[in-house]
Amino acid sequence: MIKRFVMMIIGMLFFTTTVFAAGENKGVKVNFLLQAQSAFTTSDADGDDYWRNNSMVRRARILLSGKITDNVSFFAETDDYKIGQSSDGQNAKTTFIQDAYINYKIKNELQIAAGLILPALMHHNRASAVTLLGLDYNAQVPLAANVWRDAGIEFRGLLLKGMIDYHVGVFNGTSVTDFTSGDPVSGIGSYKTEEDSPRVTARLQINLLDAETKFYYSENYLGDKKIFSVGFGVDYQANGYQQSATADIKDYFAWTADLTVDMPLQENVLALRAAYINSKNNPQNGLLDATYYFVQAGFAVMNKTIQPVLKYAVSDIKDTSVSTTFAIGVNYYIKKHNANLKLEYANTTVDPDGGDKVTGQEIKVQGQVFL
Repeated sequence: MIKRFVMMIIGMLFFTTTVFAAGENKGVKVNFLLQAQSAFTTSDADGDDYWRNNSMVRRARILLSGKITDNVSFFAETDDYKIGQSSDGQNAKTTFIQDAYINYKIKNELQIAAGLILPALMHHNRASAVTLLGLDYNAQVPLAANVWRDAGIEFRGLLLKGMIDYHVGVFNGTSVTDFTSGDPVSGIGSYKTEEDSPRVTARLQINLLDAETKFYYSENYLGDKKIFSVGFGVDYQANGYQQSATADIKDYFAWTADLTVDMPLQENVLALRAAYINSKNNPQNGLLDATYYFVQAGFAVMNKTIQPVLKYAVSDIKDTSVSTTFAIGVNYYIKKHNANLKLEYANTTVDPDGGDKVTGQEIKVQGQVFL
């Protein structure tokens, strides 16, 4: 019932926007993102002593945004990712709509977005892929639907002159059938009830310096803002997940804490990102509990064109494995985020529960253009 009510509100908002669209049009903007990447990997598993190559188009996106009125805007983008990578089959076609939402700005203290949205669980996952400090994201959102996106409605705003940044969203989440027999994954079988509770995501960020005013955060302001913030997030869905036909349906819950620093230091810029994520009944890991945390830092020098980057990340899946990654890289900014090159070396050790450790190495190089 709650989900139907949320979707009815979204439908009404879309209808209202079409009415506004018949009036004054404030303009439409089109952008394009391309990230071309090559990876070279090796592992001591099975005694490997050679390097594998895997080249791909990491992301290819068309972004469409605009204003219908001063207070009504929209955003939509396509994505086509990992095109041509070996494990995906050569030149696999995966184009889809990734984001699509309408935003109503009542005032700075209250904005409402409805549609296919990236829930604001933590600063890192709400950051634009255009502005990443490294080559990719460092931690997974425990409940991932359409590349972390989910359909729903979100309320957000800036309070106390930007010191408080809040987000509260109600989303579809995932439906599950309480099976008496059959396969919960395929949906084939007999069942007695269907659980369809909403997913609720909330985030509170305290800004001690500049506020972040845009829908998406940036991972790397390159001196454009002075950022020092701490954030906390929760993600919850009741009765949403079942591991097998005979297993109990369980609640999913995750919480996060993060630190974001982006500080100009004379002609240089320090960027520091740290986050901790704890999840219960994580559906991405077979309903197991999991903990993720990472620290990543970059220091832009030479007129902010060269940026060495260090990263330490841990993924601990209960009763399964612990994965630890150390990475070092360097970013070269030809024209900030519009054109750049990134190089990264990573060493990852996976320690499975009851098994032998496996260590892998990876070298990645990526070029990015954003128009």
